[in-house]
Amino acid sequence: MQIDLESRIVAVTVFPDQARVTVEGNAELPDGIHRLIINELPIGLLAESVRVSGRGEADVRIQGVDVTTIHYEETPSKLIQSLMSEIETLEYELAKLSDEASTIKAQLEYLNGLRSETKEYARALSRSKADVDYQASLTNFFREQDRQLRLEARELSNEEKTLERRLKKLNEDLEQNRSAKRPIRRQILVDVEVASTGSFQLEASYIVRDASWDPLYDVRLSTAGEKPSLEITSLAQVVQETGQDWTDIALTISTTRPAINQRIPILNPWYVGPPEPRPMRSRGMPMVAASPAQAEEPEDTIALSDGVADEFVAGHFAGDRKVARHVFAEAGITELAVVYHISRRSDIPSDASPRKVTLAENRFEPELDYLAIPKHTNAVYRRIKAVNNSSVPLLPGSASLFSGEDYVGNTEMEFVPIDAEFELLIGVEDSIVVKRELVQQDVDKVRLRDRRQLSYGQKIEFNNLLQKEVKIELQDHIPTSRHEDIKVRLLEAQPEPSEQTDLNMLTWEITVQAGEDQVIQYVYRVDHPRDMHVVGLGRR
Repeated sequence: MQIDLESRIVAVTVFPDQARVTVEGNAELPDGIHRLIINELPIGLLAESVRVSGRGEADVRIQGVDVTTIHYEETPSKLIQSLMSEIETLEYELAKLSDEASTIKAQLEYLNGLRSETKEYARALSRSKADVDYQASLTNFFREQDRQLRLEARELSNEEKTLERRLKKLNEDLEQNRSAKRPIRRQILVDVEVASTGSFQLEASYIVRDASWDPLYDVRLSTAGEKPSLEITSLAQVVQETGQDWTDIALTISTTRPAINQRIPILNPWYVGPPEPRPMRSRGMPMVAASPAQAEEPEDTIALSDGVADEFVAGHFAGDRKVARHVFAEAGITELAVVYHISRRSDIPSDASPRKVTLAENRFEPELDYLAIPKHTNAVYRRIKAVNNSSVPLLPGSASLFSGEDYVGNTEMEFVPIDAEFELLIGVEDSIVVKRELVQQDVDKVRLRDRRQLSYGQKIEFNNLLQKEVKIELQDHIPTSRHEDIKVRLLEAQPEPSEQTDLNMLTWEITVQAGEDQVIQYVYRVDHPRDMHVVGLGRR
């Protein structure tokens, strides 16, 4: 006996590139052998991922599970017939409106004709055949009739435009359905043996493609208190177009990437040797088979599950929202995945529109300093450094940056493990002014006649308009030689840089007091043969 279950989606776990959907179906099962059918499943369902279980009053033994594909024949034709019927109705309504518009137009033409006979009314008035009151009432009648007819004409025109828009949309839907392929859906078939009758609830889960989520963050820096504070709200942007709307579901967000087929890595032989002549093919003769050493080296086959990386799991959030604020998912740690169980029921339509859900909110105590790279820009950036002391890592994703209530831009968060330090640039500090200028450029041609020496001096000045001292990291550089006959040397610097790399990247760590200025100056020399043309010195 076949029994079609009335099923609904009750839970969905969304992974980065797919989702696991759980459906439930209920039925009263009599004794005997039956086939339970769950209909209207998406075509993207992975048959090998289907798992079923059940519970209830009936004593049930599950004997087998199968997945089939159904091609619907009648549904499209019924839909086309319905669309054609609506189109005929609208066309009839438009024809009625056209007739009414023609009637109003004729009445307006008749009134205009009567107005053209005003000379006759004037003659009748002069001959005392009509009095002034009659003439006035006639004029008012014409005006009222004209006003009423024109009002009806405008209303008809608006109604006609509305119907025409509906008709256009129906014709587009009709054309789309006429050209569409037959709809395809999947079914899960479960063969059961019932030893004792009773109610039974079947639960089936499956993996489906065309669903994904991406991490998003709102990063908010507050400097209103004695110490700066950093608040990071973690969000998940969920998108799905599986062909099934997810309505009133228990939603879970997971970082794991399920692999249906997992294999042990296989290392193929790695051949090296001198090149050998390509096999020759004579006319009418078959190609000579290449030796293993001549054959194209196959790439190493590695099919590891992406879920082997650091992963964590979270429990359900206890309690309902009672005030107008975000509800967060709790997160814990296991060996497999970062998993957030969303505390409230969710709706995710199958229209590829992104839906955001809030996962967590974490507060950090950051160190605030400033970063200046005046070679590229005169902006001084706010920079925060903090340690991820939350219970889960911060995943790579897009982050919206706020300074207080002001949106200051967007950046990309990198992966931050638990207890690891991270840094972010959050906006520009307009109250710190920086200026960089070339203050020295000398050419010495006398000391060494076969060589040329060029000296350059740079001056960088900071003006702190804030009412507090600030720590600033200044990054600059001097040229780096690519030729052994070109020598570049930093002659002097006030103050000395805290770091100079092999590529002549210079870094200063300075402190500028409130309302004060600070100047950094340095001089470098470039020495090269006089007859050598050196490029790149113009970029200072």
